Amino acid sequence: MNELVELTLYNLEQLEQTGRPLPAREELKSRLIELAESRSVPVVVFNCLNPDWRPGSKRDYPKAAFSFNPETSICRYYQDYVAITLLALQDLGTPNLNIVIPDSELLDERVFSFAQSKEERIDTSLSAKSALSSVLTELDNPEQAVTLWSEYCAGQSLKTPFEYTTENYRRIQSDPGLQKKVQDQIKDSARFFDKKGVNFKKIDPRVIYERIAWYEAMYMGEGQALLESGAIVLNFEDSRIAAWFQRGADSKLPILTPVNANDFYAWRRKS
Repeated sequence: MNELVELTLYNLEQLEQTGRPLPAREELKSRLIELAESRSVPVVVFNCLNPDWRPGSKRDYPKAAFSFNPETSICRYYQDYVAITLLALQDLGTPNLNIVIPDSELLDERVFSFAQSKEERIDTSLSAKSALSSVLTELDNPEQAVTLWSEYCAGQSLKTPFEYTTENYRRIQSDPGLQKKVQDQIKDSARFFDKKGVNFKKIDPRVIYERIAWYEAMYMGEGQALLESGAIVLNFEDSRIAAWFQRGADSKLPILTPVNANDFYAWRRKS
């Protein structure tokens, strides 16, 4: 069994596109051993919804309006890479695929200011779940694989997404290093919104800090929850999200990156 685990680990390393060693390699090896022992190992892929940003009131943060097009979704684009990674893992056992739509992002008003009603946002997450299942034709039983983040946490007997975000916001507030990371993200967000015609200089700096801190706490909480559920994560998003996952997981979360996410973003812009 050890030889097969090492071979699978090697094969996963060959798929990695970051050019860096696999993160949390020993933890990943432990997951592979569990898989070889016929234990359930979640393999999780996040498929976020797309916010359309609308100007808020004077000195307030922009408002998010979420939508979803399954044909231009990240898991649709990279579904072959999901299949390839699963194939490598299936040499050991049967991984439990979870393609996760983070519905908590549409509900937590500490993270975003919303341009839609709560009912609209819930409907968007549910319709996204159904629509994504229907387009993932290359994966086995996709209707069983697509789940909401709130459902995943409940199914794994974890805390709620709201609780994880709260816990990690407190971690940020007590850690100068994490606060520095939040300030760095504020600079990145200012550049992002500037391209969309939103001037951060007009927004109350305290409002900006709070929104970004809660935003990163949300990602940290997701990383913590993924670690606690014993998951292997496939990351198709930009490296920033994986980095915040790891901060919440104390750098112990096995994250595989078998793609260059820039390819997807370039394709979606053209689409």
